[in-house]
Amino acid sequence: MTTGMNKGTMLKYILDKTDQSFSSVVFIDDSKKNIVNMEEAYKDDSTVDMSIFYYTKVEEDRIKANGSVLTQEQADKMARDWEELNLILDKIAPARAGDACLGR
Repeated sequence: MTTGMNKGTMLKYILDKTDQSFSSVVFIDDSKKNIVNMEEAYKDDSTVDMSIFYYTKVEEDRIKANGSVLTQEQADKMARDWEELNLILDKIAPARAGDACLGR
């Protein structure tokens, strides 16, 4: 739902739009960018106890096995699959089309 978007910004947005709040949040991700974005979004928010974990085992195992996180063949297939999935999702849920959450 938030692929490619700032996870910290999106979590705050979704919680605000659904009128939800939590005193504690556990965030686990394998992307350093997402970890940094979440830390940045909540660094000045003393109302939320954030526990943020950067999960690296899968990446380390892939580098050990393949010499890189993804082979070019894997990356190409993922890109094709992603494009195909988005075309299907846009047909099923046209409101999601666009650059923002749910097309807004």
